[in-house]
Amino acid sequence: MTPRSKAEPKTGPKTEPKTERPRTARVDPQHMWVLLLSTIRYSMGRQTYMPAYCTELYHCYRRSLTLAQRAQIAEEIERELDICKQTGHKLGAMCDDAEWTRLAAEIRKELPCGMDRTGRCNISSPHA
Repeated sequence: MTPRSKAEPKTGPKTEPKTERPRTARVDPQHMWVLLLSTIRYSMGRQTYMPAYCTELYHCYRRSLTLAQRAQIAEEIERELDICKQTGHKLGAMCDDAEWTRLAAEIRKELPCGMDRTGRCNISSPHA
């Protein structure tokens, strides 16, 4: 029997290539918070798929966020929306602006009594 060279293909039954299972990674909640907030800040004003993606990310990870962190996200979105409104612009394209508005309103509904990022209830909040 002659040894096969490395260049010769193996003969025999064909096998399907192995596919890797999706991997999961444990992420510290504080790291997830920084990643989520950074993604949202970067995405505001962009005219891409990112506003909808940020909403999806928020929905995936909101349970790991504190109420104060949720309030901060809402406040930052509302602040950018207010700046755009004052200058006669939209926060991205019209559909992006609507997405940010919906997300901020949704977060506000989750928070007790107009809570701000410090954890205080601000009854006079214009967005409460």
